[in-house]
Amino acid sequence: MNSTSDNSSVGGEQADLVAVCAELQGELDALIGGSGNAAAQSLDTAVASLKEVEQRNVSSVQLVALAHR
Repeated sequence: MNSTSDNSSVGGEQADLVAVCAELQGELDALIGGSGNAAAQSLDTAVASLKEVEQRNVSSVQLVALAHR
């Protein structure tokens, strides 16, 4: 791997995190606003998405570490 692809991968992951955080904030606002069960379900979905992004980040870090051995 070269540093350019590493950087673009990290940038993409940061964009994913920003998008998921914005989604989480929206779901939190909806929950506070009284949308009840639907908002809670959407929040669960957003948390699952965040966990997927986190797992991709861990995998990317592992790949970068292996590439630099």
